[in-house]
Amino acid sequence: RAEVETRPPTGGTLASASTTARGGTSASVSSTNRLGSPLSSEVAESANVQAATLCQDASEILSGAPRAAYELQNLKLPLGCQIERSPCASGQFFASFNIAEGPYTPATLVFWVKVFDEFPAPGSFSVRCTQRIFHPSIDSATGRVVLPDDCLDTGDASSPGSGPLAVLLALIRRMMLCPPSNAPAGNVDAAMLLQTDPDEFRRKVRFTLGGGDCGGVQY
Repeated sequence: RAEVETRPPTGGTLASASTTARGGTSASVSSTNRLGSPLSSEVAESANVQAATLCQDASEILSGAPRAAYELQNLKLPLGCQIERSPCASGQFFASFNIAEGPYTPATLVFWVKVFDEFPAPGSFSVRCTQRIFHPSIDSATGRVVLPDDCLDTGDASSPGSGPLAVLLALIRRMMLCPPSNAPAGNVDAAMLLQTDPDEFRRKVRFTLGGGDCGGVQY
């Protein structure tokens, strides 16, 4: 697959149109008609069922960038998360997280997410951190976030508000708040230090967030 964009400079993102995802889903309708008169409970229930069916059909039909765009319009973002879409590629967006707890606080970390044509199939997306950070699941040279192949399996494919994209964003946030010690390693040194000496790991995180070097890598 051809790369549409080059990786953004460390510490920032590409200029892009801001997108704010709505909380909740569009799978419900008002219980009043156009004139403001109450609809019967049977009519309202039937309309809600039809709307829910449309959502389910969309999740079954759409894939790749259209599927990601559909989910972004409906999902409720994790706490402290904002989305910026790439103006050049519909299958790419940037997710920024304000980290207010854990070893990386206080920091705003930005992740470059790309979805491919097969999304949400396993291996159909990539995630890179645009900043160089000392994290057991992030390659310090490329920013690539190493995730389990089945990390999206817990999502509800029939609900855009809790579908694969919502699961992915929640997972990224959780990894920053509480780095997993048993996840696939993208940085072997960080993973080993977290397992053997958590206090030293946290000290190293603070040192590297301030621009220090570790293992010959300048952060």
